[in-house]
Amino acid sequence: MPRIIATTTVRNECDIVESYCRYTLTFCDKLVINDNSSKDNTADIIKQLVDEGLPIVLLNNIPYNLGTKYFINNQLLRIAMEEHHADIVLPIDVDEFLITASGENPRGVIEALDPLVEHQIPWRTFIRTSYTEDNEEFLPDGFAKRRADEVQQFYKTIVSSQMFSENRCTLTAGSHGINYPDGSNRRPIQVTSGLFYAHYPIRNSYQAVQKTALSL
Repeated sequence: MPRIIATTTVRNECDIVESYCRYTLTFCDKLVINDNSSKDNTADIIKQLVDEGLPIVLLNNIPYNLGTKYFINNQLLRIAMEEHHADIVLPIDVDEFLITASGENPRGVIEALDPLVEHQIPWRTFIRTSYTEDNEEFLPDGFAKRRADEVQQFYKTIVSSQMFSENRCTLTAGSHGINYPDGSNRRPIQVTSGLFYAHYPIRNSYQAVQKTALSL
């Protein structure tokens, strides 16, 4: 069975981070999280989940002032592959929840993917229609509607250990694709069938203001 690890960077995500961690670990074996100097209780929530026994690695030594988010995402990819021996790495932002069209657990679909193909998982953006500031136990439950069509269709990629070692590949900005040092060795690209990211970019008024102010 392949070892699946998700990576992410968080910053002031206390409203969603527990939902994200618990959900992502239903199909991943481990989470590697970089806390980018959160000023709220995001790190405390993650530490409580670690104390609970969830397989989470919490880092706080990859700050933005050492490089761009592109650099950080690739550091997390390297850590997941080289230090935690991942077979598959999913770079998943904290506002992205991997779902299947059938409603089944995504793990079986991920395991069936060809490890030598560059897979692209499309976004489906969900919209909050009321801002009551209620604290849902599972935050995505507060989103009843999604865009019928994306304003611009974005995708997130997957990296297999074979591609990482054989192609020395890195993630593009935003983890929307893969860079290859030798362009002639590019792998075929395929949009995944029946696998999507439910995307929750705007969750409440406080988060929306902060997202704009900090350019998150």
